[in-house]
Amino acid sequence: MHRVENPLGLLRLLSSLLAEEGEIFVETYGLRDERHSGDRTISVAAPGAIYQDDSFVYWQFSAGALARLAAFADERSFELHSAPLVDGHPRILGSIR
Repeated sequence: MHRVENPLGLLRLLSSLLAEEGEIFVETYGLRDERHSGDRTISVAAPGAIYQDDSFVYWQFSAGALARLAAFADERSFELHSAPLVDGHPRILGSIR
């Protein structure tokens, strides 16, 4: 999701393709500051700020922000599975149902 220009549009499209009991598995860039894990923060990254010479990481999400996006996409919930660091970079792994 962090490389998608319109993450809400993507969620709405995927949601329209889901079976009634289906789910969307999300893996995306998270926020470094663990205080944001439950809030609704979406941070906009500067070009090349996340990975040098990579201008296509647009967003950093909190779990709460993904829950709010799920609601806008008419999905019932976002469940956070894990928020690991991968090579020093925060990630969010979860399901939208």
